[in-house]
Amino acid sequence: MPLEIPFLSLGPKVWKEGHALHARSSVVSIVLTLGFWSKWLHVCPDQREVIFTHRIFWFIPWTRRFPFNEINDITYTYSNLFPYFEYSAHDSLDKYTINLELTNWSRVVLFHWIGEGEFSNESYWPDWVYWKEFMFDMTGTQKKESLFFFEIIRTIIMGERR
Repeated sequence: MPLEIPFLSLGPKVWKEGHALHARSSVVSIVLTLGFWSKWLHVCPDQREVIFTHRIFWFIPWTRRFPFNEINDITYTYSNLFPYFEYSAHDSLDKYTINLELTNWSRVVLFHWIGEGEFSNESYWPDWVYWKEFMFDMTGTQKKESLFFFEIIRTIIMGERR
């Protein structure tokens, strides 16, 4: 079981105020992009809408409002960003994404969580050859944090329809 270390992952800051759920791009991601882009999300169950603001070029924001009845589903996807060979032993670079699937068949990417993943052995060598890598493996908290956010937003938006 790998050791989870929070600073090995990068994801949005999520908090709750009253009944509303809020999320914004992390300070680290804003600094890494030199403030070129950022995102804000407000899920308001009282108004039954999602307000999503995306800013690019430091000063050009655009805001989109999605009433709950225009949202078909919320999807949760995983991809490995590490370009490895088919048969190798490697640490993955995990990327978890949460999207809104709308009734007009369009998709809105809300946030990504990226971080150090688990070591895996896809090589021809047996696992015991890589005992040190397995024993001292460290991962980020991106899986736990993204799944937690997904469960909350899905419960708020889709909970009434079930």
